[in-house]
Amino acid sequence: LRAFGDRNGAPDFAHGFMETEIAGARTFGHGGTLTGFIADMTISPALGLGVLVVVNGAERPRLPDLVSRAIIEQFAGASSFAAPWRIEADEAMKKAAQSVAGTYLNNRRVLTKFERILSIGDDIRILAKEDGSLVMIAGGAETRYYPLAEDIWTDRSRDRLFVYRNADGSVKRLSLAMGTTSAEPASFLLNSDGFNAALGLITLFSVIALVGAWRRQGREVRTTPTGRLLSLGHGLAALLWISFIAAIAIAGITLGAKDLPDLQAGGWPPPPLFAVQVFAHVAAFAGLLAVVGVAPVLMRSGWSVWRKAHYLLFAASSLFIVFELWRWRAILAPHSG
Repeated sequence: LRAFGDRNGAPDFAHGFMETEIAGARTFGHGGTLTGFIADMTISPALGLGVLVVVNGAERPRLPDLVSRAIIEQFAGASSFAAPWRIEADEAMKKAAQSVAGTYLNNRRVLTKFERILSIGDDIRILAKEDGSLVMIAGGAETRYYPLAEDIWTDRSRDRLFVYRNADGSVKRLSLAMGTTSAEPASFLLNSDGFNAALGLITLFSVIALVGAWRRQGREVRTTPTGRLLSLGHGLAALLWISFIAAIAIAGITLGAKDLPDLQAGGWPPPPLFAVQVFAHVAAFAGLLAVVGVAPVLMRSGWSVWRKAHYLLFAASSLFIVFELWRWRAILAPHSG
């Protein structure tokens, strides 16, 4: 059914059907999910078999997928859990596995609107093992993929992972989940680690700024009239960043246990998420003003060397987190409501 034979044996879509191999047999099918309802249809022309399973229940685990696969394996006389893996990876396969290791972003996510920030933490981590296999860590679960052919790995349930490469051999993207999902490599600055690092740094230097302001109360310190104004702005910016972090924490606590349909039913975006967006813009503006204040701090504040050094680190952290907020569309992006 495929129009192009560019990746035989890999997961793919063919005229709206997901194509993959189960128990050595070529299969076509498609599943679907609504809240409380899951369905899967799988057809194996070689076995003369079609399976349709519908279930009322939760999305995890996806019982229709498991039942369809088990029935086809039963008719094919195969087992989902063969003991030894039948292919031993050669050095080329092991080297290819090492090149796949890294962090990836799922392309099935919001890319241009505020809701993109909700995908922070959904990175896909790929680890390479000495035997040429791959371990995928996603959503708190680990899946082991074994080498099958050039740039194709498969898990015990025959779900396959295929690697697209650039002309220089580097990884361009991954295709998995029967071709319904792809993922692209993401460097430190572009994945969740970058955002978390920026958030950690601005939290640290904001707390230090506020503690320092408290310790200077009632004490004689080296400064100038300009330095006093800069000190006030520094403390206000630090307080705004702390408020933004508090808004994130409140949103996570109040919304974390709720399903998306429940959140949408009350109007979108929900108030805690809207508060995150507002505080992100206000804190980002204050952070950029802190960056503008670097030159006056160095030349006209009268501060000590250590206080100037801390301000430089605070301004650099502000610039870092503003970049990450823009990268994840927490600022300067409309929401979907």
